[in-house]
Amino acid sequence: MTAADLGRRATGWGFAVLATGSAFWLAAAQLEQESQLGLTNVVLLGLNGAGVYRWLVRKAPG
Repeated sequence: MTAADLGRRATGWGFAVLATGSAFWLAAAQLEQESQLGLTNVVLLGLNGAGVYRWLVRKAPG
């Protein structure tokens, strides 16, 4: 999605969708007591959160 260069908003919302999916997988991992799945999705949630911040929250560089 980043490589497609669809604009800041589209890219940011793509990261938001991925972050939502990671959060749901993290919840499922907690319910099923799957620590490796949970750890993987903690990392993915952090990366996707950074993407949301970069593309939706932070101002565009000059």
